[in-house]
Amino acid sequence: MNTSETKTPWVTRVVLCLVGTAVLVACVALFASLITHGFHWRPILYLGILLSPFLYCLWWRGAMMWRAGFLAPRKDRFRLRFNPRPECTRFYGWTLLVFLSFATLLYSLELWRGKRAYARLQREVEAKGGSLAFSAVIPPPVPDDQNFCATPLLAAMMDYKTSPPVISPMEFEWRNPVIIDRLKAMSLPTQKKGQEWWFCAEMTDLAAWQEAFANNTNYPASVTSRGPAEAVLQALSQFEPELSELRAANQRPGARWALHYQDGFFVQRGDAARREALDNLVNILTLRAAAELATGRTDAALQDVKLSLRLADSLQPEPLFLPHQQRKKLLLTSLQAVWEGLVTHRWTESQLAELQVRLSQFDPSSEWRTALRGDTYLWMEQFRHMHELFSLKTLRTQLVKSPPGKNEPLSGVALFILMCLGYPTGWYYQNQVYIYRLYERGMTAGPLFAQPHTPSAGKEDRLEKPEDPLLAIFMLPKLREMFGDARNLDYATSIEEARLACALERYRLANGEYPATFEALTPRFIDALSPTASARQPLLDYRRTTPGQFLLYPAGMTHVSETWQKSNSQGNNYFGLGRPLADIDGVWRFPAK
Repeated sequence: MNTSETKTPWVTRVVLCLVGTAVLVACVALFASLITHGFHWRPILYLGILLSPFLYCLWWRGAMMWRAGFLAPRKDRFRLRFNPRPECTRFYGWTLLVFLSFATLLYSLELWRGKRAYARLQREVEAKGGSLAFSAVIPPPVPDDQNFCATPLLAAMMDYKTSPPVISPMEFEWRNPVIIDRLKAMSLPTQKKGQEWWFCAEMTDLAAWQEAFANNTNYPASVTSRGPAEAVLQALSQFEPELSELRAANQRPGARWALHYQDGFFVQRGDAARREALDNLVNILTLRAAAELATGRTDAALQDVKLSLRLADSLQPEPLFLPHQQRKKLLLTSLQAVWEGLVTHRWTESQLAELQVRLSQFDPSSEWRTALRGDTYLWMEQFRHMHELFSLKTLRTQLVKSPPGKNEPLSGVALFILMCLGYPTGWYYQNQVYIYRLYERGMTAGPLFAQPHTPSAGKEDRLEKPEDPLLAIFMLPKLREMFGDARNLDYATSIEEARLACALERYRLANGEYPATFEALTPRFIDALSPTASARQPLLDYRRTTPGQFLLYPAGMTHVSETWQKSNSQGNNYFGLGRPLADIDGVWRFPAK
């Protein structure tokens, strides 16, 4: 082969230079885009350092091929073989050694930084008398004879057998499946389309419920021969044994669910059955109360309302985000019967006073802080669990002593090995510190009691970037929702509206009409207007409308309509209640006549 045959044509050289430049610019642009769109600069730098030996190796190999004119023997024309020459072997060996050295150095640096930051945070928290252990947020136990949740019907929801989780979430087995089946049977018929809500000024359609019960073979067939309210009460009478048990347990002063806190991050594994059961129980009690109000049995309706509020309150001690969200839903559902009794003037003076005292016992701001603190520790516990799970010890135990069975997906095994070998251990510590600092910022960045129609003031833009891409991509959006969404406290407005509506109704019973302003309610009918609002800006505004009606609405709202009109816009469900968020304006109004 002569010299002219081995030289690369100049056109090819220009094209290769342009392609190489474009690839380099694309890599730089990609790194810059990752940093701009929420990724920390340090892992991007580490990635570039770790890739540099391989990039240099590719550059060196390309230079050799350049000098050779990109010509190779016929048998190697379509594939690139490893060059067995000693100088090539030494080069590839040094490249691998440099890569391993960089990886060891960077992983050790991250481990040192993570442990150092966590130790500093631990000393800071302990100096204030606190602890970073998940046990620090577990509520104290309550004796069974004083525990509302210790009654057999409720205790069975948390009574299941577990085993320590290893790689994948484990199954659990109920210890009392008979009671669980009883709870599953306590549900309203699905033939009833839709559900009425007080915040849309909709009364319970008892006739539609009567028809739904008549078409369902699981309920007494005699319901068709009665009036709508009596038919509904007759259909729901089959749940009387369970409700009697709950009413007897309601006399106990304390409430604490026996969650499996020893499971750490998996403490809520069996919570799905409880959420469904509590939703069904509160829906049944609310429907019963509406039917009892229609038949004039106000004392029985009041007891059902108080029991549904107690079921919602049973979740209050739990320092977790999801139970707090469900509690909001249960509280808003329970207010349906309260609203119907107020707009139909069914409640008596003594019943209104009792309801008013009951609704004054809520402290949404403090409860929300407890839930945020507990969920912060739960997220930190997740990374502690991941640290134990994705370790070389676990890898050796699972893949050497007890290799995965045939049912274990290959992708899951590969991901497990990648997490054990490729995830920097120091990030487990750094992520815990980041989450705790984020919690501190959420508690001090501004008032938690934001108005329902006030945006979150761009808190997402002020969040610092975590170093771990796993935290930034999959977990940070949920944390932003927890700390930055003002709608998490909207239900406080509804509770305050119900409390003030009870006071307004008491004033009407005493004076024959509603007052002109809030000031007329004090001090006889109410002690304070808005204990949860700031002194400078009240939480609610009030306005009399047609004779015998009024409006309660969040302070600062304009163009408040006296009738509710359904919007066609789309949005998220209002606390999972099945109504688009755009349809809800937070106004306490009377139904249209």
